[in-house]
Order: sequence, then C-alpha cells, then structure tokens
Amino acid sequence: MLAVARTLSLLSVLLTVLAIDSVRVHLLPLGFEATGYVAGLSFYSAVLFALLALVIVVRRARSGARAGFALVAVTSVICLLVLAVLFVDNLVEALWF
Repeated sequence: MLAVARTLSLLSVLLTVLAIDSVRVHLLPLGFEATGYVAGLSFYSAVLFALLALVIVVRRARSGARAGFALVAVTSVICLLVLAVLFVDNLVEALWF
C-alpha cells in the first residue's frame, strides 16, 4: 500500500503542476478548447489522487501499520492547498474582472 500511496501522491503533484501551467503559465502550446479540457481534467484528477492518497495514509495509520507515510500525507495536503488557492484565484478573477 505504501507504493500505491506514493504513486498517487506523485501523480497528484504532477497533475497539480499541469493544472497550474494550463490555467496560469501557458507553457504548453495548446489551443483554447484543449487548455480548458486539460486544466479541468488535471485539476479534478489531482484532487482525486491526493484525496485517495490521504485515505490510504489515514487507514494505514489507524490500523497500526508501520510508519513512513508522513511524506505522502504532507505532499498530498500541499497539493490540495495549492489547488484550493488556484480555484479561489480563478473564482475571484471570474467574478471581479
């Protein structure tokens, strides 16, 4: 389960970077429709993978399994916080400008 949690955490980090790039930075040469599709898909996938990694970590910690999940938990929480900031930033920009 540690390998699955680490893989989900790594995917969450990569998809968070892709969501930030698709929404703000625009380094990938995508068209208008592809940018919206990639940004939405990477945002929702990153949230899903981060939550799944956290669920695995919490379940293993409550069952008394061995340690080693702190890095996975911290990485997943940081990704969720970054995605929340990105979401609020887009919401504020859409409503005020």
